Amino acid sequence: IQDGMEQNDTQTDPLDPDSDDDGMLDGYEVDNGLDPLSDDSFEDADNDGYSNYREYVMGSAANDRQDIPAIIADFDLDQDADAKDLSLLINEYGRTDCSDGSPCACDMNNDGKVDNIDLSFMAEDIGRDIP
Repeated sequence: IQDGMEQNDTQTDPLDPDSDDDGMLDGYEVDNGLDPLSDDSFEDADNDGYSNYREYVMGSAANDRQDIPAIIADFDLDQDADAKDLSLLINEYGRTDCSDGSPCACDMNNDGKVDNIDLSFMAEDIGRDIP
């Protein structure tokens, strides 16, 4: 977002790329019809079953019901997200040391830990088949 637009149109902070600290850049939020001044990360603007944050992380549009993110919770690679995958996530849940040297299969947002965000992404995927 250009600084003039931030100050005049969106009221966002030109010195802070994420004015509401919800993990999504202000520009993405404005481009997708979200509120860059309110934490709307775990809302679902387009009612497609995926959170705005999940769509942000996966590069899909949070305001387009047809643009859905890929299923990423198929850790056992059997073409669906199911109880076996949930079991794998539970086994890794709480890890904070995910890295190239110590990978975590269930760190779906690549933040170095397996936490509530990954659990939320799992909840969005469970029961879905990979097309």
